[in-house]
Amino acid sequence: MSRNFALAAGQIAMALVFIGVMALAAYRSELNREQRIAEQIHVERVMVKQLVDLRQRLQHDLIVGAVGTSAAHDGVRIVGLNSPSAASSKPQPTGDDFAEISQALAGQGWDNSASADVTGSITDAPSPTSPPAAMPGQAPVMGVVSIKGQAYAAAAARGATPAVALQPLNLTFLDKLSRAAGVAPMRIADASATPPHAAHIDISRQLDATGVSAPHLVLQWQPKRPGDLVLIRDGLILMGATVLIALIMIGYLHSAMKKLRASEAQAQRLAGFDKLTDLPNRSQFGHLLALETGRSRRAQSSCALLYVDIDRFKEINDTCGQEAGDKLIQGTASRIASLLQPGDRLARIDGDEFAILQTEIVSARDCEVLATKIHNSLRQPIDLGNIEIRVRVSIGIAMFPADASSDDEMTQAASSALALAKKEGRDRFVFFEKMLGDDMKMRRTREEELRKAIETGNLVVHYQPIMSADGLRLSCVEALVRWPHPLGGLVPPDEFIALAEDRGLILPLGEYVLRQACRDGRRWPGVRVAVNVSPIQFRQKDFAKIVERVLTEENFDPTRLELELTEGVVIADADEAEAIMFDLRGQGIRLALDDFGMGYSSLVYLRRFAFDKIKIDKSFLESMESTGESAIILHSLIHLGRALGLTVTAEGIETPEQHRFLQAAGAHELQGFLFSRPVPREQIDRILAAQRTYDDPDAADQSRSVA
Repeated sequence: MSRNFALAAGQIAMALVFIGVMALAAYRSELNREQRIAEQIHVERVMVKQLVDLRQRLQHDLIVGAVGTSAAHDGVRIVGLNSPSAASSKPQPTGDDFAEISQALAGQGWDNSASADVTGSITDAPSPTSPPAAMPGQAPVMGVVSIKGQAYAAAAARGATPAVALQPLNLTFLDKLSRAAGVAPMRIADASATPPHAAHIDISRQLDATGVSAPHLVLQWQPKRPGDLVLIRDGLILMGATVLIALIMIGYLHSAMKKLRASEAQAQRLAGFDKLTDLPNRSQFGHLLALETGRSRRAQSSCALLYVDIDRFKEINDTCGQEAGDKLIQGTASRIASLLQPGDRLARIDGDEFAILQTEIVSARDCEVLATKIHNSLRQPIDLGNIEIRVRVSIGIAMFPADASSDDEMTQAASSALALAKKEGRDRFVFFEKMLGDDMKMRRTREEELRKAIETGNLVVHYQPIMSADGLRLSCVEALVRWPHPLGGLVPPDEFIALAEDRGLILPLGEYVLRQACRDGRRWPGVRVAVNVSPIQFRQKDFAKIVERVLTEENFDPTRLELELTEGVVIADADEAEAIMFDLRGQGIRLALDDFGMGYSSLVYLRRFAFDKIKIDKSFLESMESTGESAIILHSLIHLGRALGLTVTAEGIETPEQHRFLQAAGAHELQGFLFSRPVPREQIDRILAAQRTYDDPDAADQSRSVA
């Protein structure tokens, strides 16, 4: 954001500088133009004054009769019609040229009026004094003529003694004229060769008085250019301001980029490290593992990957609280880090799972020594504030290149070894073996087959009847998915549900079972359909809306649907679970707590959450005959459920004795192999048909006769 702001500010500054330069250039041009016009007007006035002075001299000489005697006065020549031209080295008009000269002068407009038009602008020239009384009828004119390429200032007077006064526009006269006008030295030039920027006034617009084609003459000079001075002065100021702005922007951009790089470095560090322990996370550790396997391959050395998982961490976290759980994670990380060699790396890759990259190992003995040290160290109590806990961990070990040829295979091998360590009883370390690799490949193959079965709908749903307490009426059916495997036959859910949860397939699988159960349930009016919900499926975003959509699309009555939840569904986030259950009950869906009595906090859930049914786990029935305590507990659970107004269902009934006991204890519903195993929907059709026959034999006979 700072970088974008700085760039935008820099662009605005450069735009302002550009606008300032353009405005300054326009201001310079305007100042120069105004100065040129002012000088032209001033020079024109001075020129008019010189011509007026020349005409006055002519008038004086005519009055005193000094025609032709003014040659000594500033080079002025006076020529009359009846007097010879004064001797001169320059071309002079003859007496016959007088009329043409006078006409040329009159055509230029240099007369004795109050103004004279020389360059197209109005010049307020001073009016000459009135001619003397001795010259009545005279019509004096004045102007500039060109005689054989030589320019003259001229004045003519008609009267008793007509005459023309000529003064050559030589260097002396132009220098005098320049000083009087206060401009740079003037020169006579051809109008066609005048540069556009030069200051000038027209002084000749007519043909040569001698009849020869004359050039269009202008009086030209180099005007002052105040705009250039302004440009230099203000340009230096603008340049200084630009440099200052540039330095400020460069400094700001440097500071912003420095902060941005620091922020990016911090973000990258945080992205690659765990906030709680400040250890590398899964992503960063994967990069480190790839580098180490590559180095080991080039150096032909060995390294090992150890996955360390805290046993029963969830129970500790739930019992002692999240703060204690965080302290346990930090304490475990500190203990393990203190046992590592300088080249080894430790990372936290999951909530309670760590990964150790052990470098420069010689044999499996090195890994065994480290794993033993970890177990011994963590058996010492870790202080959590108000309690001390001895940690037990399971460790899975994989070696490179003995167990894997790449970093991906190495992580899979260590994960398989960790799973075996947990399966064998926890609190131990297990090395990866070839048979684990084969099992891992088999699981990957099984995963792809299950994914394809879900996508193609190659699954079947069987239903186990839930009977009334007397065992005569079918009141509900529980949907149980089966996978027809081409080699393994009809695979029960216990063998692939865990795989579906691990590989992210439980969501499409759960929706498939729910949809199929609703579709089949339309065949059995008045019978409820129970569907098991995985904790992962229940925590799915918008789970309640997904259920509502399926019910709408399958046109199934929500009041006939029961969703069976386990304690794992609500134990992770009770507040979120309560909100979802509220939405489900709002649709009319019934909720059942499955495996009731197995968790340590089931009574808490019954008090907080609005379940409609509890299903007593079959483990109580299995031990009922060997111990009297189980029968007492079973009897108490049934009475507890009835007291809370809940439907009580007992699972796992296999003998008539169990049936009679539960019926006497007050259970509402019974489920087990004594009544029926899970069967296809067609078998449920036959069970319901037999039940209708038992209820109304006449109706059944009539139905058969019609058929």
